[in-house]
Amino acid sequence: MICAIDFGTASLKVSVLPVYGSENDSIASQQLESNADVVGLPPGYREQSPYKIFDNLKAATTNILLHLNDVDHVIMTGQMHGIVTWEDVSFDLSADLESVLESARVSNLITWEDQRLTDTFLAENPSIHPGYGLASLLFENYGSSSSKMSGKYWGSIMDFFAWMFLGCPRNYTVKTTSQLANSFGYFDPLKNSFDYDTLRARKFPVETLPSIVSDCTIMGLTKSTVLGFPEGVKVLVPMGDTQCAFYSVIRSCTDSLVLNLGTSCQIGKVLSSEEIVLMTNGALQGLEFFPYIGETFLAVFASMNGGNNLEQFVEHVFAPLICGVLNDSDKSSPPIDDIYKVFIDAGILEHCRGSRNPGVQFQGDLYSERNSHSVSASTSHASLLCLSSLSCNLGQISLAIHRGLINNARDVFIKASNGKLLYDKVVAVGNIFRKNQLLNKLVREIFPGCVISDSDSSRGAALFVRDNVKNLHT
Repeated sequence: MICAIDFGTASLKVSVLPVYGSENDSIASQQLESNADVVGLPPGYREQSPYKIFDNLKAATTNILLHLNDVDHVIMTGQMHGIVTWEDVSFDLSADLESVLESARVSNLITWEDQRLTDTFLAENPSIHPGYGLASLLFENYGSSSSKMSGKYWGSIMDFFAWMFLGCPRNYTVKTTSQLANSFGYFDPLKNSFDYDTLRARKFPVETLPSIVSDCTIMGLTKSTVLGFPEGVKVLVPMGDTQCAFYSVIRSCTDSLVLNLGTSCQIGKVLSSEEIVLMTNGALQGLEFFPYIGETFLAVFASMNGGNNLEQFVEHVFAPLICGVLNDSDKSSPPIDDIYKVFIDAGILEHCRGSRNPGVQFQGDLYSERNSHSVSASTSHASLLCLSSLSCNLGQISLAIHRGLINNARDVFIKASNGKLLYDKVVAVGNIFRKNQLLNKLVREIFPGCVISDSDSSRGAALFVRDNVKNLHT
């Protein structure tokens, strides 16, 4: 069997699929909210705790322990761009894994949402974006004795856990796919290589750069029982969550446009390297080219604004208002899921009343987009427009924010591709469409004929292994 683990920003998911079977076969799955954000950081800093992420992984695997005995392949996917560092350890296979995290002195995960880079730093490093791993390492002076990111090794959170599954080998060479390497920055996807010259000029220790391997690479075997996985399980090189989400829905229809909505949002389609070259002959502001599978690429507009916009409004505006009133009246605050439900249901009711007229509009970016002229968090703005005495209610505001998210994804992709990439076939993917029925309704309205897939990155990773099990190699 195949086990795929998705280390997402907002949740962790584990999926177990048979090596052979139909597309909809599933043995087991578990999903847990991450709740891994580190609190008390300076403004703009976004970090997560590897200890909390490990606790989530341990809980998820414990819930499906009986199925793990038959797993012979494990693959990890998850949030790209982010970075952790860690040290060698003398790994005692009998020791509990929590002590391994401590012994390895693993750093916090600086996530893709991080905005610590100053405008001065960005002006001196014009080819990089906040939240990209190499940008974060350069900003924190990785390689110097004073850096808080001082580990011998660095990589994505998936790279770290792959090292752990392999038995924490010493004198390790981090191996990763071009998918993740590209997300760290200073990488040319067409040449499949880091920009060594620029990094040397920035005094970055280039000897620590990961080794790029194919997406069918078996990195090694588990050396002992790890979180219920037996000894001898094949550990595959980690993959990007965007690529796995896309793969889960377009394995057999590569001409479709895919909208992947989670904490952030990506919209794009698969192109060959030849098509990429033709596309880059025009000015394509904001369109990025992600390594995909084999020799193909994703032409993607990767927006910083997705479900995090809903989170910001619900959890930082609406929920504190409700909880403050209830606390003053000595009543207990409702669970955050109940508050989300009130917010979403109000928007659904307004939508059912026929509020297709734009009415209240939500425009702009709560989180500054990577292609904007200034990426400082303080210069990104979103606005609620057209408020009136008739439209200033919770339902209209909820509907406006939800609709604005989908409209923004559509509009920026059309603009970024200069209208060159059509979207007659659209597939939407993301757990958020299952949880949020208002987004489900609106994506079908804004993209007529849109198909909503009940797949996700963990399933996409498992399906990739299944489809390529005969092509795997060391």
